[in-house]
Amino acid sequence: MQAALLLEKHLGKKLHGVFPIEIGGINSMMPLVVAAQLGIPLVDCDGMGRAFPELQMVTFHLNGISSTPMTLCDEKNNRTILETINTKTSEHLARVLVIQMGGAAAACLYPHNGQQLNQSSVKGTLTWAEKIGKTIRESHNKENRLEILLNTLDGYHLFSGKIIDISNITKSGFNFGTIKIEGLNQFKGKLLYVEFQNENLIATIDNKPIACTPDLISLINLETLQPFTTESLKYGRRVHAIGLKADPQWRTEAGLKTAGPGYFGYKIDYKPIEDLVKEHE
Repeated sequence: MQAALLLEKHLGKKLHGVFPIEIGGINSMMPLVVAAQLGIPLVDCDGMGRAFPELQMVTFHLNGISSTPMTLCDEKNNRTILETINTKTSEHLARVLVIQMGGAAAACLYPHNGQQLNQSSVKGTLTWAEKIGKTIRESHNKENRLEILLNTLDGYHLFSGKIIDISNITKSGFNFGTIKIEGLNQFKGKLLYVEFQNENLIATIDNKPIACTPDLISLINLETLQPFTTESLKYGRRVHAIGLKADPQWRTEAGLKTAGPGYFGYKIDYKPIEDLVKEHE
């Protein structure tokens, strides 16, 4: 809440609503708390339709909306206001500050007016997340629960298996690594490799991509369908790998330049997940 109040003070005007920057992890939940505390609306949208590791990887950036003024507050009540020349600079400066704040801070950024938000956001994602949670909860103990979930997501079943190796390294505020998964059931005898930078970015079977950023790759519990974050994955966990299509804004030239495989250093061209899955059939 303090980051939102600091932004109000800096702008000299009241906030009329809040929304998550991404529909992933704690970043999707904190705006609910802030909306309740300030008594303002929570807008049913976000800036990614998924999660990405960097601040400029949002549809707001694709639509030319500035990330600043941006506020940062930590648990010790240190406070910072950033005014930057572009969103990439916001990412660089904010990440250094958060590292110095102990690795965690609250941020309030990308101030919009209503017209900008309507034009640039990924709409309905909070409702969508609620629907996914309800589907997982209500499909418990059903034999076809994965099929039910995939129908809700309009998603793809990429792989099922057991994690047999994880390598990772933390540097510059990011968690980089590779997950090696040994196939089970119909995937027996195959290996899935998932490359990640905080978020899963590339999935390959037999050295051929089956999904890649900006499309979403998610690893979920084989039994409960609960999702795993990259930091919660461990040797021996049994998982389904599922994939979802990215919002159309990410499949544009600007979207792929911002969050496609090339941006993360992968020497492959982006192909939509629906095409890559067909190539593996």
